[in-house]
Formats: sequence, C-alpha cells, structure tokens
Amino acid sequence: MLVGLKIRILRMNDDLASLVDLWLENVKETNYRVPDAYNILSRRRQNGEDILIANLDSRDVGYAMGKNYDGVYTSQGIFVTHNLRKRGIASALKEEQIDIARQQNCFEFRTEIFGDNPASVALQRRFGFNLKHFNDTYKARLVLY
Repeated sequence: MLVGLKIRILRMNDDLASLVDLWLENVKETNYRVPDAYNILSRRRQNGEDILIANLDSRDVGYAMGKNYDGVYTSQGIFVTHNLRKRGIASALKEEQIDIARQQNCFEFRTEIFGDNPASVALQRRFGFNLKHFNDTYKARLVLY
C-alpha cells in the first residue's frame, strides 16, 4: 500500500464535507451542487451503504461505496482524485471493499463498469473478477466463497 495512505469507513456522525467535494469532482459533468450532493450522500449513508474514504497525508483523496444485498456485495463505485491516480489508491479501496464483503459473510461481489474505463476494467481483473461485456457496460463478478 502507498506510504501514508489510510482507509476509513465513514460513520453516521462523520461530517460529509470532504466526501461531498470528492463526489462533486467525480460528477463534474452534471449540474449537481453542494446541497444536492449532501442530500444524495446522506440518503446513501442512511440506506446502509458502506462509504470508505482514502486519506493520503491528511487529505481525503478518494472514496468507494458499496452495500450488501442479501449476501451479494455490490460496489457502487470507486473514485480517486485525478492527480493521484495510478498510485494504488483505487486498489487499496477495492481491497478494503472485498474485506468488508467477507466480514459481512457475502458469498459474491459485483460491480458494473460503464462506458470506456480501461483503468477500472484492469482493476477488476487484478482482483480476479470475471468480466462480461454487454454493449458499453462490463458486469464484473467475484465469488468470495
């Protein structure tokens, strides 16, 4: 893992400010504003999604979201700020998601990759996911046990 990188789970009473900033960077092509982001992310947290924050040198630099649906852990996405990509941050977030899925006794891990995202395809392959390509989407599946 990258020296100085820490992954933490966002708890219910944690402030969403840094996550909001990262999320808005991720969806910058949309018209979402800060209040929209707070509402969306608050709902996701209240609905039981696991939200992981990657912190490097005291700065939040990425996140991952996922949820256990009756034994199938589904990743809702991983994002790393643009200037820090290709340094292992997404891999650390994916590894932590898989660990959480195992701790929650999930038997399978799933995610989807939309559009042209070769970095995400490569990430899933590194972790042993089986990928199926449909139109412009990859469906990725990893059997946990």
